[in-house]
Amino acid sequence: MFLSVMAMNKPQYIKQIEGLLKRLIEKHEMTVGGELIAADVHSWAVESFNVHGRSYEQVRVVFEDESISSLLAGYVSHKVFDELEAAFKALGLGYDWVDSDGEAMILMKD
Repeated sequence: MFLSVMAMNKPQYIKQIEGLLKRLIEKHEMTVGGELIAADVHSWAVESFNVHGRSYEQVRVVFEDESISSLLAGYVSHKVFDELEAAFKALGLGYDWVDSDGEAMILMKD
């Protein structure tokens, strides 16, 4: 099953991810062309699947600003990326951040 949603009715965990990234971007003054990188979520897609009888859920969170891809891919200082990873885990969303793909954050829940 695959469900793609535009950013109208964002679930709480999507809002929490946006808030986390906005705070981090503002704290470290991460800019492109003199403007802060935007952490607004454009859309997200949820896919549920089974592997060997075990259920998994993958969420692809796509951000509006493609400049966020450097942050998601870890092309920032280790200190900033480590802070991002720790803050994401501290949110306790029940998802693991497993990958990034351009301006998309890939989350997994089992």
